[in-house]
Amino acid sequence: MKNKKFYIAVALSAAACLSACKSNPKQGGQDNTETATKTVNVVTTDSITFNDKGEGYSCQVKVDYPNGNASLDKATRQFIVETLAQMGPMSGMNPDEKKPEYKGDMSDGKAALKYFGEKYGKCLKSGYDDIKEYNEGSEAPMPHSYEVGIRKAYDANKFLTYEVTSYTYLGGAHGSSTNYQVNIDKETAKIVEQTIDTTKTKEMQPLLRKGVIEYFKECGEDISDDKLNDMLFIDNNTIPMPAFQPALTEKGLRFMYQQYEIGPYAIGIVSFTVPYDKIKTFMTKEALKLIE
Repeated sequence: MKNKKFYIAVALSAAACLSACKSNPKQGGQDNTETATKTVNVVTTDSITFNDKGEGYSCQVKVDYPNGNASLDKATRQFIVETLAQMGPMSGMNPDEKKPEYKGDMSDGKAALKYFGEKYGKCLKSGYDDIKEYNEGSEAPMPHSYEVGIRKAYDANKFLTYEVTSYTYLGGAHGSSTNYQVNIDKETAKIVEQTIDTTKTKEMQPLLRKGVIEYFKECGEDISDDKLNDMLFIDNNTIPMPAFQPALTEKGLRFMYQQYEIGPYAIGIVSFTVPYDKIKTFMTKEALKLIE
């Protein structure tokens, strides 16, 4: 990377600011791309995996890539490519860095994943080499890794739900994870921008607090409402809306709070689903029309 000092500073501070549960993917060579076709409802996809591994780094990208020619398929492919362009091992850490731009055949999922996977691998390798050089021949740094998943989570009559996950490890005590979902309106082939009325955050507090308490219970901790604030980083006794819009699912609206968004690293990515009969009055018209 051009700014070695920047990368080194980020990697050395990983123990303080990075996060969560690492998966255990298969590793392979740079040209090891696997494809298996599956059919779900009217939107068929190719489940594609790209692996890149070398000295000091490993990278894996998994995507359910639409293989049809309808406008929905094309729009979903565009969403996937744009999402991959915004991601990366150092995503968001250097605002001046130019995002990669895929100019190849959008219908070729293998080529798209290979393009971004190689970019990610190059970034990981550069960072690892920078730290190794900084150590000046002492103990080699821990291998760096990056894993990305853009997978189809739910295919309904009126909308499609994709789940985006990532895991980054650049050294330190632990890595960093993200997990959120995105809805695509099948009729318009556009991303559903707003599922919830954010002006009603205060009115939604009982539902949000109940959801967070249920999340803790699933993790094996019984937390009473009067003790919940002690577990969270919130102001004025108010749980905010998540950074990523709650997503439409089969059973209700899915809320996902990223690491450090409402609490310490130890509580992980806080997630819970509020049934539609409980949340409908707070949903936008844009979202309601997709579940009716």
